[in-house]
Amino acid sequence: MHAPDAMVIRIESGTTVPRLEMIARISDAVQAANGFVMDSRYFPNTALFIGFEIGPSMLPRLQTALSAAGLNFSSRSLDSIERYADLSKSAAPGLRECHLSVAFFHNDPDLRIPLPAIPG
Repeated sequence: MHAPDAMVIRIESGTTVPRLEMIARISDAVQAANGFVMDSRYFPNTALFIGFEIGPSMLPRLQTALSAAGLNFSSRSLDSIERYADLSKSAAPGLRECHLSVAFFHNDPDLRIPLPAIPG
């Protein structure tokens, strides 16, 4: 097993907030907690993955901002946030990798994204 410093913090959540609005809210919350977005993946109209780095001591602030933005967290995610925030008091300072997954709950149809034509 890896040391806690090397572990990825996984945060699972869901929301009924529209996708584009939630993406902007998440970006604002991560930046307000001094985090850095490193990666994102979109699953049209159903889910979103955002990879970012953040100091563990900022996790409670991030959780509060994301909750206020309309995200609901799994109990396992809440436990993980609390555990890593507690570890930050005794661990070496630095950024930790976080993976935030968001499921969108709505009745909207699938979002179709046309692929560009490939010349040749």
